[in-house]
Amino acid sequence: MDVGEIEKVFEEMTYELMLYREEIMKLENISLSGFFVLSTLSSTGPMKSSELAIRLNVTKPSISRIIDNLELKNLIEREYGKEDRRVVYIRLSPKGREVQERIYNVKVMTLRALAESDPKSMENFLLVMRKLSKSIHEKRKRTEKNGRYPVR
Repeated sequence: MDVGEIEKVFEEMTYELMLYREEIMKLENISLSGFFVLSTLSSTGPMKSSELAIRLNVTKPSISRIIDNLELKNLIEREYGKEDRRVVYIRLSPKGREVQERIYNVKVMTLRALAESDPKSMENFLLVMRKLSKSIHEKRKRTEKNGRYPVR
């Protein structure tokens, strides 16, 4: 097996995972912009709508529409500032966190697929993944040391 074949398999897997995410977004009626809001809030925590607009490079009216839409679906909540009640933070609701995790958590999909494998295949897969992880770690350390990032 050559590098091109491995690259093709990774591309196929990435494509399938992307389709999986899109299906969940469609089921939950979440736009791509809504997905970016959920993902951002998941990684940063509560934010003001103006901060979200800047981070996602959208206008304030656009972020307001996206937020209103997500709030109607109970995916986000507005939280008033403790010090200043005029400040409103947007945060993920419990349902929003659950939906975002289903959309974004490819690890679960991979683990479920692996669980369906026979024990020998699983053992071989783990061996390859450990070697791959070690190789990537060593390459990252070398890159960190010399400050050069390879194109391929």
